[in-house]
Amino acid sequence: MDPSCRRILVVDEHPVIGSGLARLVEAQAGWSMVGTVCTRDAARAQVSRGAVALVVLEPAIQGLDGLGWIEEIAMHARVLCFSTLEENLLAERALRAGARGYLMKTSGCEEVVAAMHTVLGGGIALSEAMRRRFIGRLAGVEPHGLAAGLAVLNNRELRVVHLLGANHSARQIAACMHVSEKTVATHRQRIREKLRLASARDLVRVAASWVGQDLLS
Repeated sequence: MDPSCRRILVVDEHPVIGSGLARLVEAQAGWSMVGTVCTRDAARAQVSRGAVALVVLEPAIQGLDGLGWIEEIAMHARVLCFSTLEENLLAERALRAGARGYLMKTSGCEEVVAAMHTVLGGGIALSEAMRRRFIGRLAGVEPHGLAAGLAVLNNRELRVVHLLGANHSARQIAACMHVSEKTVATHRQRIREKLRLASARDLVRVAASWVGQDLLS
């Protein structure tokens, strides 16, 4: 194997995304596909073998707690998040977890390839909108909108909101997060306090709105 070849792994639950990214990778000189996997365990197995230069992954694979999982993958390879999740809310969290870039799946092919080049070259890849957002923050411009409101939540609280918006019951949320229903109730109460929501119905409405606007399943 050519040691100069940049080997890339794609981690996504949707075969169409994986095959599309594979075609983009194979069209670039000096790049090759390690493969496409659809679970965290398979991704861990691949990167632990070494020789993976870049992992392009959906952080919400198998649940919204994928931000913590990024830290583990980033120990072995550079990470570019390619996600359906709202970049205004998740990009900064992903970068703090160790990712080197964040793009949404609405990005064009040229933008995706450019982002992969940037991350492989040691840079940080973000959309133009996110770059403007970070510059605005440095200039003292406050973000606004639903994503800005949800930014006060920690990652576990954010996952509760996501699952609520996907119409999961308290019991289902507890099972997904491997916690008790009492813990879920505590999370919901803290979320309501942070978002200043008057009722549980208001929380479900906000959750459904966020999940709906990001087209999450």
